[in-house]
Amino acid sequence: MSQIAVLGSRHFADRALLFRVLADHAGAPSLILSGGAPGADALGAAWASSVNVPIQVFAADWRGAGRSAGLRRSAELLASLPAGSSVFVFVRGLLPDSPGSAFSVRRARALRLPVCLVVGGVVRWLFPPSTSELF
Repeated sequence: MSQIAVLGSRHFADRALLFRVLADHAGAPSLILSGGAPGADALGAAWASSVNVPIQVFAADWRGAGRSAGLRRSAELLASLPAGSSVFVFVRGLLPDSPGSAFSVRRARALRLPVCLVVGGVVRWLFPPSTSELF
């Protein structure tokens, strides 16, 4: 079974949408990884609990890493995903308005992980770039 990461905006609060997207697209993950932040991360943890899937939280080290802690945490979380995993990113509003979420999308694509991006209620899958797109 696969693992999924659930990340996104701290301001994302649409529980019904997140639950529906994960129910429709996440399959039966063996583990859910979360950044542990309020908003999308917390709602992802709630979904995991509701479907009895274990969750692993990657907490940001704000004291040790300062302002870069959130990005470092997301990079570590994404790097820990095995092949066959997917990343779900939920954003309220526009992606550029959520720099941490935008970073996670870019990093997941660089790691060649499929991303389910949910922005303003619109679900869009971003698959890893082909080799020709990288050069």
